[in-house]
Amino acid sequence: MRSTLALALVALGIWGSPVAGQPAATFQPGFWQPRVRIDPRQPVQVRIENRLAERVDYEDVENQSLTRPILPGQSLRLQVMAPAFLNIVTPPPRLEISTLFDLRVEPNNTLVIQVRESPDYFGGERVVQVDAQGGVYVF
Repeated sequence: MRSTLALALVALGIWGSPVAGQPAATFQPGFWQPRVRIDPRQPVQVRIENRLAERVDYEDVENQSLTRPILPGQSLRLQVMAPAFLNIVTPPPRLEISTLFDLRVEPNNTLVIQVRESPDYFGGERVVQVDAQGGVYVF
């Protein structure tokens, strides 16, 4: 009787399956893993928050003439559809600033990108990619 019940629970996916939100047993951390996920079927509201003491620029990958400055302590809001690439750079003469991006997802499919200075110089993060499946990566 127990084995029949256990078999029924496994077949229904109620018992013996991983808990949602836990990484798979084969998970290997690294840059190839998405940092957060959004719903790719909905427009993505993006808020880029500049936490640096210097200006950063958002550069539109599709139309590079649409560079928009973000002053220290300010933010920029825009809407994109997945897939999308978001370039966030420090303009000359401050190209040597090494940046890090802290990401989080808020209600209404809002992707928040906080730009801050890295304590170590390693070249910095410059691009946020939202892929067609909703994974958000940083390069």
